Amino acid sequence: MFDPKRLKRAKLLQKVFESASGINPEKAIDTWKSILKLKADYEPARTALRRLFTQTQKWNALLEFLKEDLNLVVGDDSAANARRVSVYLQMIEIYRDRLSLDVMVVNTYNQVLQVDPNNAEALDALETRFEESARWNDLIGILKRRADAARSFGDDEGFISLQRRMAVLWTEKFSNPNQAIAHLEAVLELRPSDDAAIAQLIDTYRHRK
Repeated sequence: MFDPKRLKRAKLLQKVFESASGINPEKAIDTWKSILKLKADYEPARTALRRLFTQTQKWNALLEFLKEDLNLVVGDDSAANARRVSVYLQMIEIYRDRLSLDVMVVNTYNQVLQVDPNNAEALDALETRFEESARWNDLIGILKRRADAARSFGDDEGFISLQRRMAVLWTEKFSNPNQAIAHLEAVLELRPSDDAAIAQLIDTYRHRK
């Protein structure tokens, strides 16, 4: 049975392949966009457009296109969330390496953590950025998140190390020994005879005087 839509789609596909093999990327972009008007999730068109936006250095257009990719992801299973994380990481590369938008880099890493709370790449990047920029409150937030994850995975050594770091930050960066004490006590709950924690706790009590 004759299907006008299929015929139109076939003609557009022919134009796409002709454009893609030519020297006019702008025309190829327009043609692939025409395909997406027929089928928004047509992956060959989406792949081609990502490549063409990169080739022509249309970074803002690529960012908007990647946001459309996010909207096309369906479901909350691990595969869907992995796809979301992958798109966010592509966006971060653009914000960081092409547009030098540090605020958007941080914001997008935080979006990664909303999808994957224990994402190592996001946690490592945020920890480094917050420490380098002396954003101590934000750094403590990341360390607390990592400590909670370490505890849930039974990583006592990691948990203890992170608690020590937070205690040092509260004492040295905020002059707030009361907050530091809670972290040292968390260490001693797991390791009551920890000499380093005991010494640090004594020193912290001295700071309170």
